[in-house]
Amino acid sequence: MLKKVISVCEKLNLEYYIIGGTLIGVCVGTAVTAILNTIYNNYIYKTKANINMTEFYKKCFFKAVPCYIIVAVLGLTISKLLPLSGWIGFIVKACIVALIYLIVVLILYLNKDERKHLFSYLKKKK
Repeated sequence: MLKKVISVCEKLNLEYYIIGGTLIGVCVGTAVTAILNTIYNNYIYKTKANINMTEFYKKCFFKAVPCYIIVAVLGLTISKLLPLSGWIGFIVKACIVALIYLIVVLILYLNKDERKHLFSYLKKKK
């Protein structure tokens, strides 16, 4: 049944029409569709594929939360400290935050084997 609801939302393009065709309507429609899709997929994973989604989310997402917090704090700090504006400022700040994210993920999120695999893959690409 949930799949039918998602299908109807997509066919009627509710992302645009939910709140009078505004940007908020697009955001709300997209969020509702994404949430319904996630609920449906979790149901299928649990019942048909016998995957423990609670354990999956614990292993994947809870480990990433500290990375997100650190990058958000450092990104906001950089945004306040660098007096750049316009497109150039945006691009410079985005590159700095992306570099910080890469470093934080390498240090905190990836384990030793994953880092080793990543670096060996990158060396092969050269």
